[in-house]
Amino acid sequence: MFRTLKLAVVAGLAAGAQAGTISEAEVAGLNQNGSIATAEFIPSTAFTVNSNPDVFGVLPTATVFGSGGNGDVDVFRITVAQAGTAYFDIDGAGFDTMLSLFDAAGTLLAYNDDSGSDAGSNSAQNSFLGSMTLAAGDYFIAVSQYGNFAAAAFLTSSDGELTTPGGAAGGFTFTTAQVGNAAFLNGPGVGGQSAYRLEISLEHPTGAAAVVPLPTGAWMGLAGLAGIAALRRRKA
Repeated sequence: MFRTLKLAVVAGLAAGAQAGTISEAEVAGLNQNGSIATAEFIPSTAFTVNSNPDVFGVLPTATVFGSGGNGDVDVFRITVAQAGTAYFDIDGAGFDTMLSLFDAAGTLLAYNDDSGSDAGSNSAQNSFLGSMTLAAGDYFIAVSQYGNFAAAAFLTSSDGELTTPGGAAGGFTFTTAQVGNAAFLNGPGVGGQSAYRLEISLEHPTGAAAVVPLPTGAWMGLAGLAGIAALRRRKA
């Protein structure tokens, strides 16, 4: 009995360590989350301690299964509780993806196109953005197809290069992008039909779920069961 209970507890903790997953609410091709104003919010409950081998590190991670491509732009809103590391990873995409990050005012902070050298990419056309440090606040991450750039992307001559946790190129940051310009050159068109997986990793997502250790009393109960089992073996 003790062995069975122990295995159940370990299995429960392991299951809790998997990254949270959600499905994009947009009906493919209808452009329901194509702008800052209509961005889909990623709830705190979607973030769990990550153990997915396709994702760098063990930061709290939410995985969004979406559909994009053609003129479709998908925008997701996240909330950061306090300053910390962040990165955004596209894996398993059926089209040439781009990632663009905006602050709460809709000002472009960073973007990246191809970065196929990360752990989970199966194509050089999959995007990775980060690592970077984000201050507390709201942010917007947009998924688009290559060629549909954020309109403010090239209004600055001052940018820095980001590096992935694995040391590869992780995109570019912008410090003088046009304030509040969250438009895309080809617009937030419709027609997204190709699947992708967006992994959002934040060191401090607001209200992130975590693997919570069993209360002391519960561990004491398990220890008691172990002791009883040992006594029974000795009597036998």
